[in-house]
Amino acid sequence: MILPTKHLIPENSLLGVGSEILDILDYPMSVSSLWNKFQSGEKYETNQVPFDWFLTALSFLYTIDVIKLDNKRISRKD
Repeated sequence: MILPTKHLIPENSLLGVGSEILDILDYPMSVSSLWNKFQSGEKYETNQVPFDWFLTALSFLYTIDVIKLDNKRISRKD
């Protein structure tokens, strides 16, 4: 689930989705703005990533202390 397996391509693992989120998180933004930007990304096949998996990746990034939530905006942690 976190790492790719033979049934889960690297781009759809939590590490892959999380890395794409970090790539597009240039400035603080809301979850919906981040989701819209993520869906329009060209790096991975993000059209195969459902919203709940996107939220799980956000939770994973928050858990490992890479992103923070301030005033309903998500940003990278310094």
